[in-house]
Amino acid sequence: MSDKELYRRAHAALLDILPGLKGEKITREQLWRIMGINPTNPAHTPFKKALGEVLWNMTVQNKKQGLLQRNGHGFKVVDDDLVPINFKGARGEPFDIVLPFGIHQYCKIYRKNIMIVYGSKDSGKTAFLLNIIRLNMNKHRTLYFSSEMVEDELANRLREYKGLELEDWNFEAYDRSHDFHEAIDPDGLNIIDYLELGGQ
Repeated sequence: MSDKELYRRAHAALLDILPGLKGEKITREQLWRIMGINPTNPAHTPFKKALGEVLWNMTVQNKKQGLLQRNGHGFKVVDDDLVPINFKGARGEPFDIVLPFGIHQYCKIYRKNIMIVYGSKDSGKTAFLLNIIRLNMNKHRTLYFSSEMVEDELANRLREYKGLELEDWNFEAYDRSHDFHEAIDPDGLNIIDYLELGGQ
């Protein structure tokens, strides 16, 4: 197979997989695995070389293509998808949420907004969040992600609320401490207790 044909095939193969990797950081070795290239197999060397030329052209010589960017020793697949915001068709309605102490009367919360509850240790942050659940659990799908409490502790906390039996609590509780973006309901009320910052 000619070098020109190998280049064409490598280019087509890369264009085929890039849409599924938008926004991702990827190394040359990861690309080899995805494409089934064994770097130690001499039979794969010509195609591997052609792929290297394609990557070079996409990231160095032909920046207008805009599909890949250099990222250290690897690449970042450009995510240029645009999601339109239909503001002209919006009704301007805030998210229907009730907050403890009537805080919702002084601020508007919209879909996709993020609220941060900050406080020192044992200052009542979890109690505040459980009250948000109590006030809104029958209006929205409510997901509570806890990285600390086991089922017995959470059950005891909920039993302390007067006028509510354990069976009255209408929300979903999950043990989770990472990758919340993969689990939240974008249309629901998601409560994370708590979010660890500063790396792993």
